[in-house]
Amino acid sequence: MDSDCRTWRYQPADLIGIYKKPIATMWQLRKAVSRTWGLRPEILHWLYATVTDGEIPDKYARNPRHTRWGSFRADIDSKLGAVPYRLGRGSDIEAAVESLSRDLTAAYEENCPLRKVQGKGKATFWTKDLEDRKRAVHKLLSRVKHRRGSPLWEEYKKALQEYKKEIRRASRESWRHFCQSINDIPATARIHRVLCKDTKARLGSLHDPSGGNTTSEEDTLRLLMDTHFPGSTVARSITECMQLRRPSREDWRTAREIVTFERTVWAVDSFAPYKSPGLDGVFPAMLQQGRISVVPYLLNVFRACVATGFTPRSWRQAKVVFIPKPGRDRYTGPKDFRPITLSSFVLKTLERIVDRYLRDGPLERCVIHANQFAYQAGKSTDLALHNLVGRLEKTLDQREVALVAFLDIEGAFNCTTTDSIRQALVRHGVGSILIDWVLSTLEGRVTTAMLNNVSCSVNVARGCPQGGVLSPLLWCIVVNELLVRLNSMGVYVQAYADDVSIVVRGRFCRTVSEIMQGALRSVESWCREVDLSVNAEKTELILFTRRRRLDGLVMPTFFGTRLVLSQSVKYLGIILDCKLNWREHVEHKVSKARNSMWACRRVVGVRWGLKPKVVYWLYTTIVRPSLLYGSLVWWPCIRTESTKAKLNKIQRLACISITSAVRTTPLSAMEALLDLPPLDLVIRGEARVVAHRLWSQGSWAFLNPVKGHTAILVELDREDPVLLSRGDRITPKYRFNRKFIVEYPTREEWDAGSRGLSEVSGQVWYTDGSVTEEGSGAGVSGPRTRLSLPLGEYTTIFQAEIFAILACVSHILEEGGPRRRITILSDSQAAMKALSACKITSSLVLQCREALDCLAARHPVSLIWVPGHAGIRGNETADTLAKTGSASKLVGPEPALGVTAHKARRKMETWVARQHSQKWRSISRHLRQARELIEGPSAKDGRFCLSLGRANLRLLVGLLSGHNTLTL
Repeated sequence: MDSDCRTWRYQPADLIGIYKKPIATMWQLRKAVSRTWGLRPEILHWLYATVTDGEIPDKYARNPRHTRWGSFRADIDSKLGAVPYRLGRGSDIEAAVESLSRDLTAAYEENCPLRKVQGKGKATFWTKDLEDRKRAVHKLLSRVKHRRGSPLWEEYKKALQEYKKEIRRASRESWRHFCQSINDIPATARIHRVLCKDTKARLGSLHDPSGGNTTSEEDTLRLLMDTHFPGSTVARSITECMQLRRPSREDWRTAREIVTFERTVWAVDSFAPYKSPGLDGVFPAMLQQGRISVVPYLLNVFRACVATGFTPRSWRQAKVVFIPKPGRDRYTGPKDFRPITLSSFVLKTLERIVDRYLRDGPLERCVIHANQFAYQAGKSTDLALHNLVGRLEKTLDQREVALVAFLDIEGAFNCTTTDSIRQALVRHGVGSILIDWVLSTLEGRVTTAMLNNVSCSVNVARGCPQGGVLSPLLWCIVVNELLVRLNSMGVYVQAYADDVSIVVRGRFCRTVSEIMQGALRSVESWCREVDLSVNAEKTELILFTRRRRLDGLVMPTFFGTRLVLSQSVKYLGIILDCKLNWREHVEHKVSKARNSMWACRRVVGVRWGLKPKVVYWLYTTIVRPSLLYGSLVWWPCIRTESTKAKLNKIQRLACISITSAVRTTPLSAMEALLDLPPLDLVIRGEARVVAHRLWSQGSWAFLNPVKGHTAILVELDREDPVLLSRGDRITPKYRFNRKFIVEYPTREEWDAGSRGLSEVSGQVWYTDGSVTEEGSGAGVSGPRTRLSLPLGEYTTIFQAEIFAILACVSHILEEGGPRRRITILSDSQAAMKALSACKITSSLVLQCREALDCLAARHPVSLIWVPGHAGIRGNETADTLAKTGSASKLVGPEPALGVTAHKARRKMETWVARQHSQKWRSISRHLRQARELIEGPSAKDGRFCLSLGRANLRLLVGLLSGHNTLTL
């Protein structure tokens, strides 16, 4: 402390006395002490504690994961009281919602008491020897501090130097020991986040529009609120939400149709349990753990809100958190941060129900434009890039020109007006009852932000909350009109949320320019209608062509600004250059991967550091996936040697970090030992996986691929034509009204003679599936029925179990007969849970679910789990029939059922491993010793190498490759 103060030319007492006013916050202390002095954090912390004349209070917090949930459920049952039956007035709804929040938080606080937050404690590297050295140095200092000419002064300086040296050595050894002790994946992920954290991305003083800087928390918060919530005013009180309608019988009937018991249970369970709560303090785990008592209560509250078009006051209060936008060089302006709204999860549950109803109802009849790729089931950035890049590749191949404008609509979520939302909902056929409720959630909102215990609340006048469940869908409905207009002009346009791309292709530059100018005028007109804007300075215009002469090309104007051509643009995380050679994108990705790997190198040394398997996990799970993103469109560039060389540098850095081998060790030898395929093979394999996914779900846009990224289908067909047959994956479908019963008795109940099970009467059927080396099959055993069905080699065990149940149900339906109880027993809980789930992503599961519902409409049906291989006669018979089916030959073409995504990925991994082995066998003669001692890539050998310690693995790699530090 004294040395720091001498550097500043002030003594500690002077620093305390320079600011005579009361200091209540750290921000005020920063104003008191000039930033140019460069105060260290610990000194600033000491000054704060000294100036405020008090000790820093202990911190107490609740850990929701340590809640006594059993006692919580009992308290909720006793506290919640009777379920409100009919809530026809806004005051009744307010009271019911406040009672629910109060009871939930009270039960949570009783069963999750406050606990003191433990500080960092004593440094782990501190030892008794360091303590003795510290005391000796302090003793010498007290003897010589007033006698600089004393002979003891040199002794003091030497002791101080040795003391600091010993501290560095001890801390270094402690850090190495800590890194070597990390074994689990969560700890590895945490340390990677810490090492790669951007320390610049902190909210503090910001540049304001006048050219100055904010000087207090209030100024910073106000600037952020004014920027991200235009038209907002300082909140004095919460605006009352007037009840919009007097509910009629038809309104209540519609509300009951929208809000059902099954939908409410699904919505409650759809959230991650420990998401951050809103201002009411209710997080999803409270609703999920108290489901039995809470769901009936929510059912009536939600129906009343929808029927009356009313949103309670507590639901319109939200907390906003400003998070830094990734990839920025600096964080000095308000637009470098993104506002995320944390609203009540009770409101979000109702929003999830309404969102599902809109997608399954009105938006099924009046669909959102097919070229909107955000927030739509079955669509992704891969599909958006595939559609755009495919058209650009076709343009280059046909020697045409394509002028593309990339627009970013400013404040898409925060600036959208309620009038434009109302008009968009009306255009899509949404009923007035839902329109009124949706608008009631947007009007009269109060948003609160906090910074260093200083809060700022504003009344939000427009927009949808970022972080709301309904907000993405509402924006897609609003922007849909723009897509319809532009496509009606013969212009291809696609959008990913608020990122809009306009593509104009043609042979003549002048014609293309005129069409683009007309499209941009249409965008200007639409922006004026919905009261939004597009920043013309941020609009990117790029011309994709191989021509050298561009006669007739005229740059269009946009909002009075003449646009200029760019050579490249970043779209959805992919850098597109005007020739589509992908050189700039690969360099950018390689640079980011290199930075990530060097961050990991801080925890790795030659003979110390993270264990090899941990570094391997970091590379294959965090670094490599970021490099592979979008590989579907840019994989053709990996055929060039220059690109392979850049990728090999990253792979070499990873292998050296894993093995600690000497720098001259051949990359091919390390890849073979670790069973780590070369990056060019991994990229091509990942492109094949994504291509198969798009093809199987019917989203592939170009059916006659010749060149460019779409040629991946030719390779896929050449490798295994079956992979281009029908797939099992479908766009998610939702089925809420299950008509059959599903039970999961425990093994103990079966061992006790089925005590506690529902009464088993009527017909009892057993089903089973089997997959062996010979193939797969399904078996069904029932009254006077034995079915053994072969399913070929591409069927998975899960599909075999589902098909067995489907075959059983189909057989019962074909037999007909009088109404009777039917019990189907299966030993696959995975199959039963898939059939009872609300969300279905498999065509086979959907077919079986519909067959079960059809059977349950005629007969009482129960689907019960039975333990497999437990000596139960019917199950053993079904298992034998299934194995007989797997040994039989399939009559008909493969695949018998759709190819699953898992099966396709396994096929691609097998192809990558085979190509890796071929590459190793064809390696040059320069690796004489490695080729003699290393047979080739092997998963078993790779696991063995990764199980070794760092020193032993370094020695093994050196011996097998011939590159080591051993001397004769």
